[in-house]
Amino acid sequence: MNAARDVIFDILDNPKEHQAAANRYAASVILHAPEIVIIQKMLKRFQMLMRPGALLIERFPIFRFVPGYTTELEQWRMEESQLFHDQLDRVSKELATDKAGPSFARYLLENQSSHKLSDDEMAYLTGSLFGAGSDTTAVAIMVVVMASACFPKAQEKVQEELDTVIGRDRAPTFDDYSSLPQVEAFMLECLRWRPVTTLGFAHCAQTDIVYKDICIPKGAIVFGNHWAISRDPSVYPNPDEFIPERWLDSDGKIREDLKFPSFGFGRRICPGRHIANRSVFINLVLLLWSFKITQDPENPVDQAGFVDGVIAHPKPFTVRFEPRFGDEASLRSVMAKYGEEL
Repeated sequence: MNAARDVIFDILDNPKEHQAAANRYAASVILHAPEIVIIQKMLKRFQMLMRPGALLIERFPIFRFVPGYTTELEQWRMEESQLFHDQLDRVSKELATDKAGPSFARYLLENQSSHKLSDDEMAYLTGSLFGAGSDTTAVAIMVVVMASACFPKAQEKVQEELDTVIGRDRAPTFDDYSSLPQVEAFMLECLRWRPVTTLGFAHCAQTDIVYKDICIPKGAIVFGNHWAISRDPSVYPNPDEFIPERWLDSDGKIREDLKFPSFGFGRRICPGRHIANRSVFINLVLLLWSFKITQDPENPVDQAGFVDGVIAHPKPFTVRFEPRFGDEASLRSVMAKYGEEL
């Protein structure tokens, strides 16, 4: 929660850099600073490589036999492998000297034999936690900010619930999750309205699959198109509209019969989905408890302004953050105490 609190401070210091604040939060949850710059470079490569048809070899497999064609790709793989192994080795050394704090890497090292994992598998599991987790979490937080500014009535409903359940004497925490269905509905609608991964990640058919008289052959690459799923009017009426109430039943509780695969599905469902869900929640409640977020009349938000790629990054956009309780100094004081109480 300290990292989420720091997002509030970052926005107070420089509201125009709210997207950078989201990126810093997502990175800080998983890694220490020295590694972040390196992995951000790898994420840009990943964003490029995961676009369908990005490489000629996808259309002309014979290119794999051309000398030198895969040299750069192999170099990137070696750099990635070295970084991931270095991360795991550092935790292993800390564990040996009883200096390791709780972490996913520590859990894997302590349970390697029971999970029957090789060193390579552990290194890539821990490394991919940042690659997949930080970028998508940051984008989800940016979408929360965008939706808040674009749909003020929906924002007001969330803030009414926060004022009723939380009040003004303290800031919300993870313990409030189950008491805030309107917040959860807003979060779920954000993830549906602008899916973080529009196509979803690639899956591979392990056997021949017959679906509606069509055979999907073994080895075929299959995408679960998140954007198309999110726009299915039979499941989400008026799919282009932002309607958080669609997630609530008649008693005001989250519906059990309505789902959206924000974190994928099947064997490749996101292993960090619980961390990501909690991260988006704590940022959402702190942002909307702290600020009224509005559009800048001179620079209206482009709701379709996203960069094409496997992860749909919002293009830079400007919004206004107005402290809801008192002035900026009052909010800073509350946030400072919030940190002391953790």
